[in-house]
Amino acid sequence: MRNLKNNIQFKIIDMKTSNKLLIAFLLVAFLSSFVLFFSFKKAIKENRFTYENYGQDNKETYKLAPYKYVKIISPSPDDNLFKCNIFPSAEAKYMIPDYFPKKYFSANNQGDTLVLKYEIPLDKNGIQTNRLQGLSLDLYLPNMENLYVFGVGITIDSVDVSANPLINIWLSDNAGLTLGRGGRREVFIATINNKNAAKLPTTEDFYGAGVAPIQLGSFNIQANNSKIYLGHYSSIKNLQINTANESEINIEAGTRIDTLRGSISAQTTLNAPAGTMPRLIPLLSR
Repeated sequence: MRNLKNNIQFKIIDMKTSNKLLIAFLLVAFLSSFVLFFSFKKAIKENRFTYENYGQDNKETYKLAPYKYVKIISPSPDDNLFKCNIFPSAEAKYMIPDYFPKKYFSANNQGDTLVLKYEIPLDKNGIQTNRLQGLSLDLYLPNMENLYVFGVGITIDSVDVSANPLINIWLSDNAGLTLGRGGRREVFIATINNKNAAKLPTTEDFYGAGVAPIQLGSFNIQANNSKIYLGHYSSIKNLQINTANESEINIEAGTRIDTLRGSISAQTTLNAPAGTMPRLIPLLSR
């Protein structure tokens, strides 16, 4: 009986100790959270923190030397591998994702020509590897007048027309050129946000609804086995298009072209609205 009593007392004492330990643990956890909260609040108040972008690429910026001509070169004839977004700027520079291996990209001047090149990755035996990584580059140029593009997909959605009254672009090796901002989604949003709209427009009415055209100036485009896309926001004063071999011309409804000239190869694929097609047909080579 005495042994049983001692056992019971031991269990009672042991249970009380466990409760004390549990209370102490909860108290420490609460105080730690309290201290951590006020530490964060103080750090934010004193601007002692850094921003991290998730879902977006962090980019590094590099300045460029003066130039007259620009060459943009991809290691593969694929306009989806190397994409270049070109913007007007008072200073020449480029922005490249920080994750991209810098040994695979070069930007330097060869005489009066600025050469931007995605280098071909080679293994230790000097043989080209197949592990090509996609690259999206932001290029800021005060002078856009002479662009040579080899296998790269470039986009121009704004132009300093006073500094670049005529832009000459040579496309080859399955390069791609997009002028303006194509697509329907942005126009659709601008339309349904218009409170004065009498009714929701049909799909065909989305083009250009409530969106001011982008003045892009004049272009002379030479395309060899390459693609040209003119977005419906585009307003082009003079457009000269010359294509060779199996090229492609895509023009959205709502694109404004004041003067259209050129020569289009018989192998070129044409995608244009009914109102624009009669202006392209006479340019086809026979």
